[in-house]
Amino acid sequence: MDPDENEALLRLGLHRLPARDFPHLRELAPVLADYDGEAELDQGLSILLSGLAERLNPRAGKPGD
Repeated sequence: MDPDENEALLRLGLHRLPARDFPHLRELAPVLADYDGEAELDQGLSILLSGLAERLNPRAGKPGD
């Protein structure tokens, strides 16, 4: 094992990529390991659905209506 290869790099399998050819991707390993895709998807869908709801019914929820 190369001492320059951190746990995230190994866990994601990025250690298989040549360091010389993929230095930036390998450097991002700790960030990618902490990425929560499920939470990002949930937040994105919530934003999308609330925007659609506002466009379909723009008067709903506004004071004075």
